[in-house]
Amino acid sequence: MGQQDVQQVCLNGHQITDRFNSSPGSRRKFCPTCGENTISACPQCKAPICGYYHVDGFIDLSGRCEPVPSHCSSCGSAFPWAAKAAVQPEPQEIPWCLLHPEVVRVARTRFEAGHYADAVEAVFKEINVVVKRVWLAAGKPEKDGSDLMFSAFAHTAPVVRLVSGSTLTDTSMQQGYMHLFAGAMLAIRNPKAHENVEIERDRGILFLAFASLLMGKLDEAGCLPSHDAD
Repeated sequence: MGQQDVQQVCLNGHQITDRFNSSPGSRRKFCPTCGENTISACPQCKAPICGYYHVDGFIDLSGRCEPVPSHCSSCGSAFPWAAKAAVQPEPQEIPWCLLHPEVVRVARTRFEAGHYADAVEAVFKEINVVVKRVWLAAGKPEKDGSDLMFSAFAHTAPVVRLVSGSTLTDTSMQQGYMHLFAGAMLAIRNPKAHENVEIERDRGILFLAFASLLMGKLDEAGCLPSHDAD
């Protein structure tokens, strides 16, 4: 024989105790983890939430806790924490196949480990490295960041030419990309490099997509090493 104890859970699903009756000292009105109110009975039918089952004459030294249920065993209603979990959107899969291979190479391991800001910083640093390599190979003086981009992509005599013609449209496109590359250094790479800037996952995906656009233009311009022999 035995006795069914009751468990106390906060509205966000954090278990307070599964020995509500036998260990009253462990009860809490508010959750110490998130501060939410706690309950020990179903809000719908008022049945106690099933807790630890005490077996007569048996002392359990395992430290095992009764799992927090998602639904009431008496009326079948979802507990508040189950309803909250149901509306949480699943993280979107990253379409790595749509990103430039160099972006994937530099960022994927960092990003999938949860280091979103580090992944973004590394990719835009790599863009700077690629442009600087071409710039220095042309015998130009040391430059970095936005200064490098304004000089390397200058529409009057670009070291990195992104368009083949010299029409007004071509000149506008060259100038436009010059500002995109320079802006990426000023607005994305530099703040992360100089301060401890955090980036959320979804924002990080957008930054990687933008980096793929820039890296793709460098690839089209012949700035990346050929991998044909790989």
